[in-house]
Amino acid sequence: MKTVYSALAVDSNNSALSPERQLAVVVAKALSKKVRVTSMSLVGWPLLLLRVEETGAYLIFDESGTIETSINRGILQNHSLFLDKLSQLGSPEEFLGSMTSISWGELRGKENFRLKGLVEKDLTPLIKNVSLSLNLIPLDRRFTEERASLEMEEWKKIQQTVSAEIARIDEYVRRLVTISEIFIGKLAEERQRIEAKYSYEIDGERQKLEDLLKAKKPQAYEEVKKKLMEYAPKLAEIYGILSKTQLDAEAGLVSEKQIRAFVESKNRVIREIDTQINSLLESYRAEVRSYMERIRRLEEAEKRELEKVDERIQALRDGVERIRTELLSLKQSKEAELDQLASLGRRTIFADEKLEVIIPFLVVKDEYGMTQVLSPQRYSGRARSLLGFGTKLENISVSIHEDISDMEARLSVVNFPDNVRIVRGDLEKGLEWLESEGWKVRRIVEEYYIS
Repeated sequence: MKTVYSALAVDSNNSALSPERQLAVVVAKALSKKVRVTSMSLVGWPLLLLRVEETGAYLIFDESGTIETSINRGILQNHSLFLDKLSQLGSPEEFLGSMTSISWGELRGKENFRLKGLVEKDLTPLIKNVSLSLNLIPLDRRFTEERASLEMEEWKKIQQTVSAEIARIDEYVRRLVTISEIFIGKLAEERQRIEAKYSYEIDGERQKLEDLLKAKKPQAYEEVKKKLMEYAPKLAEIYGILSKTQLDAEAGLVSEKQIRAFVESKNRVIREIDTQINSLLESYRAEVRSYMERIRRLEEAEKRELEKVDERIQALRDGVERIRTELLSLKQSKEAELDQLASLGRRTIFADEKLEVIIPFLVVKDEYGMTQVLSPQRYSGRARSLLGFGTKLENISVSIHEDISDMEARLSVVNFPDNVRIVRGDLEKGLEWLESEGWKVRRIVEEYYIS
């Protein structure tokens, strides 16, 4: 299996510095003050990368066996039991009541999986910076490739389980909608029966009204005509007198007052005729209004009954939509679980089926008994100062990965032998380069140690 080494320090383009410069940058960062040390150790943290055939991404395992990943998975209720019960109900009201009494969005419980050795944090910002090997003390390798393969299979198995749960939720939604449509269909049939019933009754009343009109209109016509004939001589006499009077008025022989008196007499007779005709027609109108009132009452009764059915249909649809929303929310939580699992597969610059990557750290123990651990750094470049400002060694570099404090903490409690002093030539060469870059560093290795 191939082993590659990650850089302890890179430049602004993420290219590894030479080994002596890497060492000098990190030592200068660690000991920026006039603090002296009892030991400095370059430690290598071995990681095993196994390629996921399906995606081409890698799972990263801690070969020291100290890291593990915890996965929480919600356990679904058996919604099939609920749906089987709902499908056996007889009425829409029973279906709605039972459906809304079930806590569809609740989980049956939680399940925790521990994937031993699997690294959850994304370490690819460190892994991609390949370097020449430094003089590293590797952590003991306690986690085997065989164990990593088993953990990978467990990881795949959990994903398959969650994917199957997502598919089941989709099936639950489909079944729920199908069952609800059956009950909505029953209500639609009831609605059609109501419409047919009232359509029959209303059409019957309209037919009776039509028959009445056919029979009564000729009678009314003859009676009105007869009544008008009774008034014809009187109207003819009035209009004849009125015409002569109007001619006299034109000749100035009668006054306007006399004309108005004759006009009023004419209007009085016409009003009397209208009253007689309206009285004569009232019995016919009463019969027509009676039929129209029955039709109106039937239409209103139909509207009320249809509205009640429509409300029941809408209540079913609203209930199904609420449950569907709960199930889809549950699905989203499952998709989040799946996304979390899938995100553990990391894309890298490598194409090997498996390889080992060594991440370097510098562990420093100072004269005050304090331990400092520095992870890989990005060098800030030449010191740029104005009147001596801006050259503090704290600013010489920044951590490439800010979220590996747990790894640093584990290294801080282990006593490693000093392996920096033995490469003093390389370190002093790197310190000389830093001085040429404008950084005020201690150039002699002994100046960093107590003795």
